[in-house]
Amino acid sequence: MQKVPTSQRGMVTGDDVQIYKDSDFDSQVIGQVKKGQTFEISLTPNGPFYRIRIKPGVLGWISDADIQPVAAGNSRMGAKPDGGVGPSGKVARRPTKQKPPTHQKPFAAQRFRGPAIEALNWVEDTMGATRTETLTFFGINWSGNNTMFSGEMFTDANLSVAVAPPKYYQQATGNSASGWIFKMNFMFQTVLPQSRSYYLYYGFGPSFTYSHFNVSLTEGTKTLAYAAEDMSIGALFDLGIAFRVGMTSPRIAIKYYWEKKQMTSLNFIWGWEF
Repeated sequence: MQKVPTSQRGMVTGDDVQIYKDSDFDSQVIGQVKKGQTFEISLTPNGPFYRIRIKPGVLGWISDADIQPVAAGNSRMGAKPDGGVGPSGKVARRPTKQKPPTHQKPFAAQRFRGPAIEALNWVEDTMGATRTETLTFFGINWSGNNTMFSGEMFTDANLSVAVAPPKYYQQATGNSASGWIFKMNFMFQTVLPQSRSYYLYYGFGPSFTYSHFNVSLTEGTKTLAYAAEDMSIGALFDLGIAFRVGMTSPRIAIKYYWEKKQMTSLNFIWGWEF
């Protein structure tokens, strides 16, 4: 008697595709496969998942959006019947493509990029004193796995600029000032999932700041103009919370800069998945 096929070959079509312990995008990730690899998968999907054998004795679940059946096989994976794998008295139907869910990955495994705004308590030694003022920075942020490094390493990168100098230059000199501040930082983040819709995170990494201010000083009948430039390299620490809203993620974080001067800020980011 001819054996009834209980599995088929499937080719991975996505890049760095995650394998889940259960047929749930928020379940534990137990492995990762590469585009172009082939594996034994179930004949039919279980919802938006195929049962997959990534190596002998190791079974998991893969999104049907990330693998394409290429041929039927005769091997037995020993999985549960509800996953379309196992003994059956009938010839299984050909798999049908299911509409992928809104979220293809667990929230903590998604990556986002988008605009950022930061209220920074700027501190510097200038004009014979330590001066401070709250400045607004605008920028762009990248966060998540597979952003700066490949693999399951959660990182956060930010570029931002303040397009106006602190007001204390004008207050001290009596003349208007111009200039800007550029900030660049990168952090390794530790993510603490709290539910499917939000997680807490904290991290640290290097930071770089460059400032350029055009200042003028009146002495008697003369007005002297000069440029005040400064560059600083230090460390940055943050603590925040992220939410999932559809395919976007708003995040709020408190940051602490350890550079020439210690500064704190409140940061808001709204990222889009990519």
